[in-house]
Amino acid sequence: MRTGARLLSLVLAAGVVWGLASAFRSAEFQVGEAEVGPTQLFTADRVRSIAGVDGTTVFLVDTKQVEARLLQQPEIREADVRVRWPNRVSIHVVERQPMIEWDDGGRVWWLSDDGVAFLEHGERDGLVTIESSQPVLNIQRDGLAPVIEPEILWAAAALHLQVPEVDSLHYDPEHGLGFKDALGWTAYFGDSGDMVLKVQLYRKIAQGLQSQGVVAEWVSVEDPAAPYYRIERD
Repeated sequence: MRTGARLLSLVLAAGVVWGLASAFRSAEFQVGEAEVGPTQLFTADRVRSIAGVDGTTVFLVDTKQVEARLLQQPEIREADVRVRWPNRVSIHVVERQPMIEWDDGGRVWWLSDDGVAFLEHGERDGLVTIESSQPVLNIQRDGLAPVIEPEILWAAAALHLQVPEVDSLHYDPEHGLGFKDALGWTAYFGDSGDMVLKVQLYRKIAQGLQSQGVVAEWVSVEDPAAPYYRIERD
């Protein structure tokens, strides 16, 4: 009886192993092409390439690992991967949307509202453009680390709303955000604070300077309580 029980156990174990091996080899349980939800920055093929599940046996798909690989991309904010039997994998990602197009000393980056930077993906209308003559963004090996304080980006968006006629803003590490006014000087607004108030104050100062025939090099309303200007010198 003992021998018979052992033999039966071995037969059952062998049957399980054979069944599992057959399942692993069967095309019925192999992922053909992962289903990818709508995307804007990445193509569906790019998402599949990062996920790396196409052609894999469905039993070996670790959804958490796949999500972790996707979330290593700066463009992806959220990822949801699900296995659907017998051989389907669905992937849904939420991408970071570019808020700012920043020319950082000659290299252009797209920045999301949380300060994460990634390379351009084609053309995108409606972005606030900023230029800095020297690199100021803190580009790191960790692509998910913010390259600049998000507060500065929100300040830039607020400033742009007040001066839609300005094509591109300028960023100076000392004076913050600004632009070249059509009157000939550069206006600086800092990198935080009430941009509506600052623009209103700046326009009054600019109007006064113009009426007096003053040619300024730049005008600063970084601190609205203490605005000042520098006269252009020959």
